[in-house]
Amino acid sequence: MGSVPSRVVGRMERHRFMEAQVQRYQSMVNALKEDTAWANF
Repeated sequence: MGSVPSRVVGRMERHRFMEAQVQRYQSMVNALKEDTAWANF
């Protein structure tokens, strides 16, 4: 890990953070879809 430049590590960390944000957003959207589908049902 010491041979990897810090800026590359920072980019990887930011990418991982963005993926976590996207997953949380998608799960929230799925929950909303289920709620609306249940309400329409």
